[in-house]
Amino acid sequence: MKSWGDHITHNFRLGEFISPYDKKKLSPDQLYNWIDSDLVMTLQHIRNHYQKSIRVTSGYRSLEYHKMLYKGSKYPAGSLHLINKAIDFVVTDVDSKEVRKWIKDNWETNLTLRHITGLEDFKGMSWVHIDSRNSTHLQVFTG
Repeated sequence: MKSWGDHITHNFRLGEFISPYDKKKLSPDQLYNWIDSDLVMTLQHIRNHYQKSIRVTSGYRSLEYHKMLYKGSKYPAGSLHLINKAIDFVVTDVDSKEVRKWIKDNWETNLTLRHITGLEDFKGMSWVHIDSRNSTHLQVFTG
């Protein structure tokens, strides 16, 4: 049986990839069996590159919790967070623009980064959003 404190990579624990709200609804075993392990390993690779801690700000979230986050405004119904295929994070002491630029600049030649097929690069973002959508190339969403 898994617990939320179990390491799933050298630096990341299972409980970091689910909202506190949804920890009450899913068991650690359910999330572990459903997690996108390639995307988690890619996050570990990013951590290894920067040699800095990473704080996951959003991983899996249920539709119920997702709607609560958007409180009356139109929520993105197709969010890959809903199917455990997206991670938002911040790298300690590294600007999120720099991390996104590094991912874009190295995606073609770094096989581990190729698990990322979606990257949000909107103005004013203080975090990094990566996802693994059904694609063979990196899709960068800007605005």
